[in-house]
Amino acid sequence: MNLQEHIRKVLREDRKLSNFLKRRLKMLDYEVESRLNNTFGGDNICIFFKSDIEYFETIMENAINAMYYNYFSHMDDNSGEWAHIYLDMVNYIRKNYQYKIMKHYDDNCGSGLIPLKESIRKVLREESEDKKLKLVKSIIYNMFDNIINLEYNTERNEITVYYDKQEELDGSEICDTINNFTGLNVVLWYDYKKRMELKKEPDFYLDTERYEEELNESVNKSEDKKLKLVKSIIYNMFDNVSLEYDSKANEILIYHDKEEKLEISEICDTINDFTGLNVVPWFEYDKNRIGKEPDFYLDIEEYEE
Repeated sequence: MNLQEHIRKVLREDRKLSNFLKRRLKMLDYEVESRLNNTFGGDNICIFFKSDIEYFETIMENAINAMYYNYFSHMDDNSGEWAHIYLDMVNYIRKNYQYKIMKHYDDNCGSGLIPLKESIRKVLREESEDKKLKLVKSIIYNMFDNIINLEYNTERNEITVYYDKQEELDGSEICDTINNFTGLNVVLWYDYKKRMELKKEPDFYLDTERYEEELNESVNKSEDKKLKLVKSIIYNMFDNVSLEYDSKANEILIYHDKEEKLEISEICDTINDFTGLNVVPWFEYDKNRIGKEPDFYLDIEEYEE
């Protein structure tokens, strides 16, 4: 007899709470409360759970699983004994926590707008176009795995998304994700129907383009493409920086706010890991290590505002 059959059998019986479980109800309270207040208690519950009942059942099942492994693992989890205790815990959690847990979800997500969305929309009403662009780029990089690079054309107000040539990317899905998450209007550059429906200029146009060269084949790229790639990574790593390239020294100089501390070796390692290039601090390079010049030298310098 499997667990489901045992559960059906137990449901037909009159039963009392086992003494073994009675002595551990405080532990069960702890498992539920810790998940409500910590593990599953953040604003992102509205992203990960579609409804209050799904949220409640996830916490309940997670707490029961923890109870099994902490206190009942000596039992066969397909046995009638475990079925009895399992149902007792379900009933206990439903009676004591269902309203509280579902109310927590409804208080945070019941309006249909998650707190994160509301705060983003508030920021967007107050901030400049640069902040909007930064937000959109951040969402694209974080929501989609196969993004190689992003470029923004100010004249066309267009973001071009370069993606891995081995992957597929749906531009409409990107637009929908951004719009649903932020309340902005980002449309594909060729979607004239959508543009007409808006009856106003969108916040941004979007285009997608396959990136025809693998990052790990960077040694075969032109210097311009390598430089563009490295600069893009640096700009996306830090907020308040400007870059200058010295072609004679083949050196990229990062100017940064004196309040922000930058670690030059960490920047180089990040770029190298991500691209397969060899970017080194200007003061550290020993070309005998690899027998050739690096792709770029890197230096950092504070600027006074």
